[in-house]
Amino acid sequence: MLLNIEISHSKALTPQKTDLKQKEEKLEIDQKDYETIDIDTEPITENFGVIAYEEFPFPTDNLFISFKNLKINYTIILPTPNGICPLKTKMFVFVPSRADGFYTRHMIRNSWGANLAERSIVLKFIVGWPQEQKVFELMQEELIKFDDLVVYDIDDSYRNLYLKVYVALQWQQIFCSTAQYILKTDDDTIVDFDRLL
Repeated sequence: MLLNIEISHSKALTPQKTDLKQKEEKLEIDQKDYETIDIDTEPITENFGVIAYEEFPFPTDNLFISFKNLKINYTIILPTPNGICPLKTKMFVFVPSRADGFYTRHMIRNSWGANLAERSIVLKFIVGWPQEQKVFELMQEELIKFDDLVVYDIDDSYRNLYLKVYVALQWQQIFCSTAQYILKTDDDTIVDFDRLL
């Protein structure tokens, strides 16, 4: 039995028993085995505290995370023209970061993350939607000043770390697809690019 669960602000697929047909070593799922229903979900202002998209002075776009049996719709803050990778990007580096991890991001920008553009390296911090108004306000300032945050509206928790990595890789495919290499590192790690490249 395969369960298909779609999480959305407007629709979801209910888990149904699904027959799998094996053809030439590939599994095919018959979509008629899934039932689509409308569900009543809370608006973003309820799910994420008092913060609404209307308050965020940046354009957004709706994307989705899709696994074999799971689909999650989410909204992402679009990068500015300066936030998109240049055509000759050698490496895209992403760092999963907590929404309130201002000090850690600051330290990375001023240590191993400094002057990366000279090496054709793009550094982005992947940050979930903040739940507190003060964090939200500070994050807006940080995004305007540094333009190196990838902000998406899924709850920023350790349990959702796999979603954060998926968001980072999806962002790379859309906005930094010419990068020759991709490096995922953590905010408690130091990267020595002199030795790496």
